[in-house]
Amino acid sequence: MIASHYMLPAFAPSTVELIGGLAAILTTVSFLPQVIQTWRSKSAEDLSIVMLATFTAGVFLWFLYGLALGSIPMIAGNALTLAQALLLIALRYRYGGPTIGAGDGRMPTRRQAR
Repeated sequence: MIASHYMLPAFAPSTVELIGGLAAILTTVSFLPQVIQTWRSKSAEDLSIVMLATFTAGVFLWFLYGLALGSIPMIAGNALTLAQALLLIALRYRYGGPTIGAGDGRMPTRRQAR
């Protein structure tokens, strides 16, 4: 059985969209402080590339799911969160940080290798 919003008969469709909109706002805004801190400090050393890649892939799939459902809150929230996640990946690449490699899993940062 495929789940749908019809499985919650106690909520009107407008209430379901409101809940989705609030969820989209909260999850999108919650990621913003990390983006700002990374941008200002020009340090992404503590960001896990595995977490960022996994999170970004998940957000992208939620975005596609939102497109399939035609849910504006899901599409908008995940599009904005995806943009932030991609920016963090770009900042992590630009400012360096431990990468996956031999030994203890840490290689010199791009900055240290120069």
